[in-house]
Amino acid sequence: MAALAVGLLVGVAAGAAAQIEVPLTVRDHAGVTRVAWPVRGGIPLPRGLLRDATPARLLDAGGAELPC
Repeated sequence: MAALAVGLLVGVAAGAAAQIEVPLTVRDHAGVTRVAWPVRGGIPLPRGLLRDATPARLLDAGGAELPC
């Protein structure tokens, strides 16, 4: 089982920036130990919340940035 935290820095009204965190847990129900396997999925955000994906970051549980 791997756990990731997703941190997004998003532009909101009047150009201000806000940070939201979306906890994301990845579970493998096959019972196979996997390390550094690719995972893909989606996180629904309200329309207009993320006007530009440039400031979006994916962080691991320790706060280190992961490639998207």
